[in-house]
Amino acid sequence: MKKVYFSIILLLVSATTFAQENIESLLKQLCEDPVFAKQLSITEPSELQDFYKDNNFRPIWHENKAFQESFIEELRKATQYGLNPPDYHFDYLIQPNINQLEYELLCTHAMLTYFSDFTFGCKPKTLAFNGIEYQNRSINTPQILHQNIKYGSFAKLLEKYQVSSQHYRKTLEVFQQLLNAPDSLFIPINLSKTFVENKGLQQKLVFWKCIESLSTYESEIILTEALKQFQEKFNLESDGKLGTNTLKALNLGKSQLLNQLKYDLNYIRFLNAWKFPTYLWVNIPSAEFSMIEAQTKTLSMRVIVGNPKTPTPSLISTIKQCIFFPYWFVPSSITIKEMLPQIQKDVNYLSNNSIQVLDQKWNVIDETTLPWSSFNAKNFPYKLRQVAGCDNSLGIVKFNFDNPFTVYLHDTNAKKLFQKGNRWLSHGCIRLEKPTELAEKLLGNPSLIQKLVTQQYEPDLKPIYFQVQPNVPLLISYLCSGINEKGDLIFYSDVYQKVR
Repeated sequence: MKKVYFSIILLLVSATTFAQENIESLLKQLCEDPVFAKQLSITEPSELQDFYKDNNFRPIWHENKAFQESFIEELRKATQYGLNPPDYHFDYLIQPNINQLEYELLCTHAMLTYFSDFTFGCKPKTLAFNGIEYQNRSINTPQILHQNIKYGSFAKLLEKYQVSSQHYRKTLEVFQQLLNAPDSLFIPINLSKTFVENKGLQQKLVFWKCIESLSTYESEIILTEALKQFQEKFNLESDGKLGTNTLKALNLGKSQLLNQLKYDLNYIRFLNAWKFPTYLWVNIPSAEFSMIEAQTKTLSMRVIVGNPKTPTPSLISTIKQCIFFPYWFVPSSITIKEMLPQIQKDVNYLSNNSIQVLDQKWNVIDETTLPWSSFNAKNFPYKLRQVAGCDNSLGIVKFNFDNPFTVYLHDTNAKKLFQKGNRWLSHGCIRLEKPTELAEKLLGNPSLIQKLVTQQYEPDLKPIYFQVQPNVPLLISYLCSGINEKGDLIFYSDVYQKVR
């Protein structure tokens, strides 16, 4: 790590001692000079300044050697928790004969940063929009460290404040097993006539705890059942066959699996302070929805999310509005790329799909009078709108939330797609398997909802708007693992290839 020493040396009283004003002056310089702070690899110097301000700018480590040694020892083990020791000045902190003032500040910065990353994580790179300015902080880190530094054990402090959820514990457990597994275990396996002959397959099934040992199981039937267990762990069709997707999962590389779990560990930590009493949660890789009330799942369903070419963004926002019998205003990209070629072949495509043509003033015009063959992506001046009702692509209800991507939750008229295992099919919006149940939960009036449902087949329906009060937080996450009904960790496909 490159550092600039001259500014620090000028502040030293002697080679061995330094005063409170030295710390205060250096911190002031770090806060005022971002380039200097970057050269020292110090992020958020203002937090460091606040920490020492609470301590009257006195040095910490000279009188707390036991805590310091405990911290360095935990830093050595950072990789076991999916964290990287060099990110916390580790190589510098274990050097002999170093500058005391510099060491004082870098050790404190490392402690603050590591404790924060270990307990709260960092904002996931895949989170595209934070509409409620959610901050993953539920405790005051400097205050906690001030209160505990005198007790001498950083390890006990981490144990006290680490994430306690079952998902986190299972993810960490499997991560550490993978980290310590021999590289030879990840040699790709090939197909064989029988599972009994396939020793590579059996070794992987032992590692994933689907069978106990290689010597115990020499039955094709037992190995087939074990393979089904593996398929369940990787969210695959549990058919006991060594098909393409199963073989691909079995041959996942060690680094790929570690990166996926490391990413999820950080994501779970980031959500550690997510304490809203009621919220909605969509997870993209699993294509599933949950409504959580008082830490209990009160509604769950399958969803259809964006395909890899038109992905659903991961975000945090709030549901503000519920609309029954919505129009579908066809996005221009779909109009030009998908619908216009169909209309040019047969203008009846519009009436067959209950789609109206609107001019610039939103007036409905007769589509049969338009010169469709002359239109292209550059000169098409109209908007397309699908009328409300049971045949609408949005179904009979949609839920709006603030976001810059023009996506929302909605019903669908293609219910059969929820039976598919691969549900990454939409243009980015999220289709709900049980939208009216969600409407009942959010609006609190089941009889009204049921009355509206019975009206879906009526002609000339118009949108009916309801405000959701209070607004309900919505989390759309990109977590590549979860916990199944058995309490085991389950892997989901990194469908958008976001984890590197």
